[in-house]
Amino acid sequence: MENQKKPNDTKAQENTMFENMIFMCTEITEETTNKMTANLIEWVSKLKPAKAEILAKNTTTIISPYDEWPENQPVLEVYLQTPGGEIPVAQSIMSLFKMARAKGTIIKTINLSKAASCGSLLAVSGTKGYRYMAEDAYNLIHYGARGGTSTRDGEAERMLQRNNETTNILKKIYLDNTQLSLKEINKYFTFEGAGRLNAKACLEKGICDFVIKNNGQYTNDPKLIQSIKNLKELSR
Repeated sequence: MENQKKPNDTKAQENTMFENMIFMCTEITEETTNKMTANLIEWVSKLKPAKAEILAKNTTTIISPYDEWPENQPVLEVYLQTPGGEIPVAQSIMSLFKMARAKGTIIKTINLSKAASCGSLLAVSGTKGYRYMAEDAYNLIHYGARGGTSTRDGEAERMLQRNNETTNILKKIYLDNTQLSLKEINKYFTFEGAGRLNAKACLEKGICDFVIKNNGQYTNDPKLIQSIKNLKELSR
């Protein structure tokens, strides 16, 4: 008799890429992301360098989501629903984003429900003006996990130095891509949970550019976004 597969013997979920769309649906690790990263490398390598006039365009301008994409400008859509993961893996993906943007590609990021830790880094690394977020989604900015301890002579100091270097790199990503101040970033990195930001806060702080409201409309006005703090507000 053949061995039957048990119901709980399911394949580990993976982050995937299909054509020009990426779906980050689980943790960002080498195991869950290697195949997707390979597909992204192939996709970026096939991009033709954009014409000078396209590269010269100011793609940081906030445009209406209802407008058509700029002509002859490729778009990479990145859908995020991830708790985060490994920083080096996320850095590799962000490097590929930069390579694609250097060829004139628009990186459109969409936070469907949560973009935490490394997912937050990917969300803010999209092209300014093309970073979207669902009204009920959240973005988590925090220090995250770092390397462990070591008993070898001098190794602990070297690990601390590497951790500090990585932390500064992450802080610069937020400084370059959002309206957050260094003081705010330091606060989010120091106090766990302080950097859990709702859609309204993300729009105010330049972490996203448009919020997809529950009625299906887009807005870049924080005043038009509901922020329910407790269940009592639901009954008003």
